[in-house]
Amino acid sequence: MKKLNWILLMLCFIGLSSFGEVSAAPLFESTLGVNHHFVMEPAQDEKDISETRNAGFRLIRFDMIWEQIERQKGVYDFQVYDRLMSQMAAKGIRPLFILDYGNPLYGERAVRTEEARAAFAKFAAAAAAHFKGKGVIWEIWNEPNIAHFWPPKPEAFEYMKLIIDATTAIRSADSGAYVIAPGLAGIDLQYLEGCMKLGLLRYVDAVSVHPYRDAHPETALEDLLRVQDLIVKYSPDKAVPIVVSEWGYSTLHPGVTEEFQATYLQRMFLVNTVAGVEFTIWYDFRNDGPDSRSFEHNFGLFRQDGMPKPALEAVKTMAQQLSGRRYTRRLFSRSEDFVLEFVDAKGKGCFAAWTMGGDHAVAAPGQGVVTLTQKPQFVGCR
Repeated sequence: MKKLNWILLMLCFIGLSSFGEVSAAPLFESTLGVNHHFVMEPAQDEKDISETRNAGFRLIRFDMIWEQIERQKGVYDFQVYDRLMSQMAAKGIRPLFILDYGNPLYGERAVRTEEARAAFAKFAAAAAAHFKGKGVIWEIWNEPNIAHFWPPKPEAFEYMKLIIDATTAIRSADSGAYVIAPGLAGIDLQYLEGCMKLGLLRYVDAVSVHPYRDAHPETALEDLLRVQDLIVKYSPDKAVPIVVSEWGYSTLHPGVTEEFQATYLQRMFLVNTVAGVEFTIWYDFRNDGPDSRSFEHNFGLFRQDGMPKPALEAVKTMAQQLSGRRYTRRLFSRSEDFVLEFVDAKGKGCFAAWTMGGDHAVAAPGQGVVTLTQKPQFVGCR
């Protein structure tokens, strides 16, 4: 067995999170987020935000696209975002805005020139100043490690120039701003380490990754441990958390039906909790299109016509069962089993439990015998 796997196995065996102190675990509901592509119609957006809150989410991630804000050099129009902020605040939802993509006023799609970087930094500072004190989480760019979002070729050195300029500008406008990056596609350790060597951890409050995969969610545990190892290596004296700012399963992933998408959603959030992830953003709120054969059109909690999918009920159930509770430990029986204890403010525990293997019975303290299946169940929670 690889040493890394052995360490992870032993940490699970003694019942502790392998990613930090149990006492630091946040309330479970505060870790739940979802990505939106708002239609920019006030009534529909308000309905979608209400549905988001009703499902149990406390965070919404959404693009703040530079070229839509600055259509004339030096002039910034945040009117649409003011409305969205007001609608989200009314529902107790925290916004995560992605500052992203190039602006034709300053050249190409990727921000490479000194002029473009300076302009992007001014845009970022204007946004931070405009929304100062409103709890916004700022993510700088989206998936800069792939050519689609940083054409024609990703380059950590170029991206880090943008990070340094943009974070410096943001903090000059709002010293209390919360900034995350780099929003990597997958767990790209080579790119991430390149950023860390250039000082990423000195500039951000959390490291954001998008652990998409065809495999089941539990395979992300080891990858997230490797990310934490890099953080410790490059920031031994400053704790920097990991956030999963985007991750989901399309129903065109191999073997993922709508019912299994719902199961994977629960397991994804729960596994990230074991990993000590500060919060997780599910991708996506609504299918991006009507094509049942399109991979990109089938990530949503809702179909494009507004009909809910099983994943919506899955997140509602999970949020209701674990609301007001914090993760404390994973009880070990077999390596493929997950029996997670959550406790409320009075110390009363309950369990989220499932297996990656075949159905079988295990003992849950104070709850008797529980038959584990691949679908999570919540034992003694509500």
